[in-house]
Amino acid sequence: MKLSKLLLAGFRRVQVKINLILCMMRNFSIEENKEVIRLAKKYRNQHVVAIDLAGDEASYPTSAFEPLFELAKKRAFRIRFMLAKRMVLKAFTLP
Repeated sequence: MKLSKLLLAGFRRVQVKINLILCMMRNFSIEENKEVIRLAKKYRNQHVVAIDLAGDEASYPTSAFEPLFELAKKRAFRIRFMLAKRMVLKAFTLP
């Protein structure tokens, strides 16, 4: 039995509703992050609800990920990323 099925079975037993946000990493290649989007699409109806962009934004500017945002938007996914400048976290969600 797949791990995801075991997790879902366990959460159902304790009546906890879960959803998943799959995470793209700033230090991954564009192709690796496209795979995250592909998996999100594949498992969309199995508790995957959004895609996140995480990692060091100082070394990997958000603007470099615009093609990935466009691809995710075409798949009708919400994108979430956090910016941590001077120890202040800001969360953004793109429709």
